[in-house]
Amino acid sequence: MTRKESLLIFMLASIQFLHILDFMIIMPLGDVFILDFKIDASKFSFMVSSYSISAGVFGLLGSVYLDYLDRKKAIMIAFVGFLIGTSLCAMATNYEFMVVGRIITGCFGGLISSLVLAIVGDEIGQEKRARGMAYVMLGFSMSSVLGVPIGLFLANHFGWRVPFVLVVLLGLVLAIVMWFVLQNMTKHLEGDYRRKSLIVTTKAILENKQLQRGIAFIFFLVLGQFTVIPFITPYLIRNVHILNDHIPFVYFAGGAMTLISAPFIGKMADKYGRKKVFYIIAPLSMVLIFVMTNLPVVPLAGVLLCNGLMFVVVSGRFIPSNALMTIIAPLHLRGSYMGFITATINISAGIASIIAGQIIVISKTDATMPVANFNYIGYVAIASSLMAILVVSGIREKQAV
Repeated sequence: MTRKESLLIFMLASIQFLHILDFMIIMPLGDVFILDFKIDASKFSFMVSSYSISAGVFGLLGSVYLDYLDRKKAIMIAFVGFLIGTSLCAMATNYEFMVVGRIITGCFGGLISSLVLAIVGDEIGQEKRARGMAYVMLGFSMSSVLGVPIGLFLANHFGWRVPFVLVVLLGLVLAIVMWFVLQNMTKHLEGDYRRKSLIVTTKAILENKQLQRGIAFIFFLVLGQFTVIPFITPYLIRNVHILNDHIPFVYFAGGAMTLISAPFIGKMADKYGRKKVFYIIAPLSMVLIFVMTNLPVVPLAGVLLCNGLMFVVVSGRFIPSNALMTIIAPLHLRGSYMGFITATINISAGIASIIAGQIIVISKTDATMPVANFNYIGYVAIASSLMAILVVSGIREKQAV
């Protein structure tokens, strides 16, 4: 990649790091919130899904406008709004306040996700796009390697509000750097361009069968993991008997493994094809989901290995998938379509969390009582992943114009 492209990817990865850290830190703190707010699994799943559904709805409503603005201006507005929402989460004094904070944070977080995908699609050439997507997705890995373990350490020793404060402080520094470093990005505005309403844009997207299949594919792909992910920590603590102080190591190991695997997967997807690589990774992810949702009492090393491998394949299948979505979208619809894709990701994650919350059983008063029905939500995730494989078979791996 050129120096300009590398700098852009670094900035986008940094944005993703904080954005994903804010989203991820809720889940490993599940047991803390359940006991502190005295809520059951259903309410905790709603706290998780409130962010996701808000991100999906507002991301969709705002997506049509993403193609009419300089990308730099758009992502600056979204990032500042995201930091405001995170600040409210840090100040939450009860369950209801926290849900409001998650909704506001999700509103702007959804726009950030859409913009990051659209910028990669606009600014990085097709021959390097999967690698670019892989490096941007390293924000997920770095959140797991550094962000979540540090956040959990701070939460365990100083209270759960501290990680949110950390995100805000780092975000303010990043926002200042973004303002001076990022260049204007108006490539998508070149040529004959006219403003379209949300209805017109939606109609254009939904009339394209390839774009329809892309939306369905992403919906099932996300549903095939977010039924499981929010409840991994309570299961490990209560059923596998992993100490709460060891949970940061679980996320560190998973993130470290994806840090190594993500660039390799991106390179293979560019070399051999996005769908071909997905067809290899997706079945592996189903196997690892089954293992994790049926994991018996094993030593910490066994948990680190199994969870780490699941992180690799579950996050890895999104690298060729996201690259494929940018390929099938025409340039003049790419920002809006990425908004639809991001909305689909978030809404599917929210639905998955709600479904899981209705199936799984977690005591809100007794931290020693085992989690029940975790294996059932694993079966839901596996079935949804299988649907994603079936749907993607109908998508052509061809650059749209």
